[in-house]
Amino acid sequence: MAVKTVKQRFIYGFGGSDIDDNCANFERYMRLDVQKVNKGWETLYLKNQFSADQQSVVPLGFNSENFFQFLICGGSSQSGLLDQSAIFSTNITDFQMSSFALLDEFEMISDQFFDN
Repeated sequence: MAVKTVKQRFIYGFGGSDIDDNCANFERYMRLDVQKVNKGWETLYLKNQFSADQQSVVPLGFNSENFFQFLICGGSSQSGLLDQSAIFSTNITDFQMSSFALLDEFEMISDQFFDN
């Protein structure tokens, strides 16, 4: 699971796998409001074909007053390494209004080291 913070108030969790290292056919997003810790983690499941763990998550910033975006790419699943990327857009005031959109596929190129 990847974890990122927004506005020094919200902690977001992305992806992950179960105890048997299985990824389901949905993407799991979690959010904790550190000003309301007693409410616990909010969890949102969005159906897609991008379920994975070990993803890279890059905060992109606000695209409007209440919506913050993250770039999610790569990761691994039961079928191997993934070569997809997506945008997760979250509403700061209403987590349930968050959305997930796959981007065009990109080519994954392995690191290559020569003469080392």
